[in-house]
Amino acid sequence: MNNQIGMKPTASVASKIRHALEQRGLTQAEVTRITGLSQPQVSRRLAGERRWQVDELVALSRAWGVSVDELIGGPGREGAS
Repeated sequence: MNNQIGMKPTASVASKIRHALEQRGLTQAEVTRITGLSQPQVSRRLAGERRWQVDELVALSRAWGVSVDELIGGPGREGAS
């Protein structure tokens, strides 16, 4: 099932995490360190080919000092004032 902007949910989450990485000036290596995933696993997740697991999202959100909802831009956040 696609979300409101026509992207697969996995790709949408991947896009938001890539954006968060860019904003922080971080690399995939930092994500591998935080999550314990291998570089190919991180690469597949950031490309939207694999789903992020909840524990991986929690690890990233804790490391970056944001909620998981803030990290992935939870439902209903677009257009909210």
